[in-house]
Amino acid sequence: MAGTNRAATSGLELLADLRDNATRYDFFQAIRLLENLHPDRPPMGSSQKAIDDPVRLGQEPSLAFAPSTLAEFNHSTPGAKPRLNVRFFGLFGPNGPLPLHLTEYARDRIRNHKDLTLTRFLDVFHHRLLSLFYRAWSDVQPVVQLERGEYDRFSCYVASLFGCGTEDYLDRDALPQRAKLYHAGHLATQTRHAEGLRSILADYFQLPVQIEEFIGQWVELPDNCRCTIGGLGQTASLGRAATIGSHIWDCQQKFRITIGPVSWDDYQRR
Repeated sequence: MAGTNRAATSGLELLADLRDNATRYDFFQAIRLLENLHPDRPPMGSSQKAIDDPVRLGQEPSLAFAPSTLAEFNHSTPGAKPRLNVRFFGLFGPNGPLPLHLTEYARDRIRNHKDLTLTRFLDVFHHRLLSLFYRAWSDVQPVVQLERGEYDRFSCYVASLFGCGTEDYLDRDALPQRAKLYHAGHLATQTRHAEGLRSILADYFQLPVQIEEFIGQWVELPDNCRCTIGGLGQTASLGRAATIGSHIWDCQQKFRITIGPVSWDDYQRR
């Protein structure tokens, strides 16, 4: 299906592929993709009501050992939420806690009488249990937390390496927090070396950067540090700290950053 909105088109393609090839997807993968299609909704397992979740979860009653984690995905009912049925987790089946005759009964009611009453009732519990199971997995996955746009715990751990792991240090300057996290290795070092600064600037601006060290300058000495006849103190020790004149040449306090060459488009963009 062609469309001007690529995100919407990709979403429709995903739903269609899940419907046709549900058994090829992993449970966590499928929920993660469906969750990303609805960024306006709370993450799975954290909503207060099931109606806020992007998909309803349930279990397919079956006595067979699960060949795949998912059984089917259905979103063809108008006005209803998509439904994802699993095989690996739930009250039914040879691995479930319920007696096997209840699985046989539920399957018989569906197959021969089109009656989903018992299955849908137990799916109320399945949905909550599966949602919490997914949440327990996603809470320890740094990539999943990053996709949600949250300041995840893993980012907090990395930021703590260079002293910015608390909320007070979030977005306190113009440099994005993600850019700081990317260069945590350089920022966490005790010494601020030139190569680390060059790497950070070159990556952030996407332009060639050179660092020229030991840029000299004339520094004016205060009166109490100048060498005078009859003066006292360490600055008047001949052969040790004596200086002639009111200025000294210093090449340890400054460095020069050279960015470029920069095109006109890059200059305007930056």
